[in-house]
Amino acid sequence: MSDVKNYKKGTTTIGIHCVDGIVFAADKRASLGHLAMHKQVDKIFKLTNKIAITTAGMVSDAQILYKYLKAELELYKLNKNAEPTADVAAALLSNLLYGGRQSFFPYMVGLMVGGANTNNSFKIYSLETSGSSISDKYIAIGSGMELAYGSLENNYRDGLTVDEGVVIALKALHSALQRDVFSGDGIDVVIINAEGYKKFDKSKIEQIMKKK
Repeated sequence: MSDVKNYKKGTTTIGIHCVDGIVFAADKRASLGHLAMHKQVDKIFKLTNKIAITTAGMVSDAQILYKYLKAELELYKLNKNAEPTADVAAALLSNLLYGGRQSFFPYMVGLMVGGANTNNSFKIYSLETSGSSISDKYIAIGSGMELAYGSLENNYRDGLTVDEGVVIALKALHSALQRDVFSGDGIDVVIINAEGYKKFDKSKIEQIMKKK
C-alpha cells in the first residue's frame, strides 16, 4: 500500500500576486492513473507565518521537499537571526531541486513558493524538477493548469487586492475542476498578507463561490 501512496498525483494549484499579499488556491484530490485515490489531500502548506508552498505531482517527493525546506528555513532564521523571505525560500528550494536532478530518480513535482519579501512586498515563484525558479504575477501548476490559465489571463489585472485575488483564483480553479478529471473533491484557499498566513474555512469559500 505504501507504493501506491508514493505514486499518487494529480492537482490544480494556483497562486496570485496582489498589492497587499499572495493568494493560493488548490483542489484536494489525489489520483493514481485514472482513479481518485483520496479526496481530502492538502496541497498548500505553511512554511513560516508569512511563507507557504503548494505542491503538485508525486506525493512522496512533495512531502519530503516540504520537510527539507521547512528545516532549511528554520536553520536560516537561527543562523541569520532574521525572518526568511520569499526570495530566500525560493532560492533554497531551487538548490534542493537542482541537487535532486543528479539522482537516478529526480523529484517529480511542480511547486510554488510565495509570501512576504523585503520592503513589505510580496512575491510568488514557480519551481520545477530541474531547479528553475521563476517569479510571476499569477501561476498555475498541475494537471488542470491549462484550463486555469485561460481564466487567469482573462481576469487578472495589475493592482488587485487579496480579496479580489481570492475571487479570481476560485474562478480559475472552478474552470479546472469542471474539465480536469484529476482535480476536484474540495478546495483550499490560503492568503498571506501583512498579518501573516490565513487559511479560509469551508463555509467562507462556499460564500465566495456563490457570489462570483
